[in-house]
Amino acid sequence: MEVLCLVIATLLSSYFAWFAGRLVWGSYAFHDVSQNVDATPLWIPQLAMAVGLAGLALAFIEQLVYVLRFRTLPPTPDEAANIE
Repeated sequence: MEVLCLVIATLLSSYFAWFAGRLVWGSYAFHDVSQNVDATPLWIPQLAMAVGLAGLALAFIEQLVYVLRFRTLPPTPDEAANIE
């Protein structure tokens, strides 16, 4: 069940990261600016969203690889501290 959930989460976060990157590229290519007085280029704040989504996708990929490799979820910090 964990594998299925991680696969779905990986696919969705990768999908959103891809299209957030395309949004940033489109805003950069067409020189879109905000409607405020300062006319901030829109690709600057959109870049933070794209980078965050890419990081989320990378974290899900890491968890998926760990679960597929070791057939278990990684230990929580509390479990790691209780090694006897």
